[in-house]
Amino acid sequence: MFCPKAASTPLKLATLFSAAILFASAQGLGTSDPRPRFEVASIKLSRPDATMADMRVAFPKARMEAVNITVKDLLLALSGFSGKVEGGPKWVDSDRYDISAKADRDFTGAERAQLIMGLSGGTFQAPSAH
Repeated sequence: MFCPKAASTPLKLATLFSAAILFASAQGLGTSDPRPRFEVASIKLSRPDATMADMRVAFPKARMEAVNITVKDLLLALSGFSGKVEGGPKWVDSDRYDISAKADRDFTGAERAQLIMGLSGGTFQAPSAH
């Protein structure tokens, strides 16, 4: 059965994240960049019956596991982030995702933001200081 909303969600995911995977792969070619990067990531819609109580983010050794999280919540979970996440399409605050990613090496709390922004393919814009 074809569902227009379900069809648009994979398109959103592709728009946000597929370029990031290709970019991360290409970044490692011919360079000795010491920064960690995700070697592989799985990003899919959360279960439709998931509740706020199901939401969690964890960073076990060289991995990131996020369950039932919005893009907005993921940005708020970044180490050292303080402030508001404003703007963007409505789905940034409503659609929930399960994300599992494996880094090429262990990473510090300070490197988390860089890794997560890499998942987005650079589509998120960091707020500028005023």
